[in-house]
Amino acid sequence: PEGVPSEFFDGIAPEDQPKTQVRQEAWEAADWERVAEATPETSLESTVDDSSRFSPESSSELRRAPEPISKELRETLGARRGARLEHILMEASGAYERQRYADSLRMLRPLLEESPDVAAGAELAGLCSYRQGRWADGVRFLERFTGLTGSVEQNPVLADCHRALGHHSRVAELWTELAESSPSATLVAEGRIVMAGSLADEGKVQDAIRLLQKSAIALKKPKSHHLRLWYALADLYERAGELPRARELFTRIVTHEPGFSDARERVRALL
Repeated sequence: PEGVPSEFFDGIAPEDQPKTQVRQEAWEAADWERVAEATPETSLESTVDDSSRFSPESSSELRRAPEPISKELRETLGARRGARLEHILMEASGAYERQRYADSLRMLRPLLEESPDVAAGAELAGLCSYRQGRWADGVRFLERFTGLTGSVEQNPVLADCHRALGHHSRVAELWTELAESSPSATLVAEGRIVMAGSLADEGKVQDAIRLLQKSAIALKKPKSHHLRLWYALADLYERAGELPRARELFTRIVTHEPGFSDARERVRALL
């Protein structure tokens, strides 16, 4: 993602919010995004929107999970039971897409109780918990997901949960795993932002700045993760009292994407 964007904390008590001012966009599971993109009735306005994985038509035909997930369910649970729990999983996925995170977790309960070692269920439950600011639950589910799969794709989200709980050594471990595997530029960027947020939480603002400076280079056509890196670094510069550098980076963001977060307001505040 999302250490997490201010929009994420709507409705969450201030005492439950992470203390860091470094913000990121919450990371979404790639498998859920691929399903949404492949479903004619869905449209992702950003990373999450009010789209469903099921057709609004009267037909009860199941919108299938991504093939690796569907295969895992059937091989682990058998064809009939696997199909039933796949339906549950996809209904929960639809609720997640509509930002109904509590409903999604409720729908997932049969899958989590009957088959706690199904990685897709643990992954989605972890993401729902993260979205609700339930950091300990997010850790529990996402640690299970990484243990079952060996995947690092949810390391940024898992690390951000640990960061919110003050588990800075675990954040560093997850960042090292992610950096060493380098699964994608976007994932590494998200992990780098979380790690910088963890350092800042510990009062190591200059260390956090150095971590982000390594990759926050000027580009003619930056991607969204570049903008998030610039924003996080600009925020750190401002906290460190390096206001000209903060203003330059916020201005750079506005030049490329005028509506990005509150970058325009941050520029005006630094004039």
